[in-house]
Amino acid sequence: TAMAAKGGGINDTTIKTADTDSDLQPIEYKTLNWYKVDISRVVVFYFLGFLSLGILQLVSYWFPRVKCFIIGQRCEARSATHAMIRDLDNDWNLIKIHSVHFNN
Repeated sequence: TAMAAKGGGINDTTIKTADTDSDLQPIEYKTLNWYKVDISRVVVFYFLGFLSLGILQLVSYWFPRVKCFIIGQRCEARSATHAMIRDLDNDWNLIKIHSVHFNN
């Protein structure tokens, strides 16, 4: 399972998996989209999920693009909080980005 993603451009994107805690491993993908999550949209998402008796959360679990469509806005990589990745098996994954900043 993916725990962290990092990268400034599409070609240098890597993810850290729960199986390998030491180094970041490269990932192969077909599509990579960057999203910034808005907290007000997250509140609306969970409110709609409550009204639908959890059906919205179930659908968004099966189809992560639904959740991303509701809670996120597309943006550039440097301001993104999440990445939507379609892998080589055509599976979509929504991954939270953990940024690491280094002092020069």
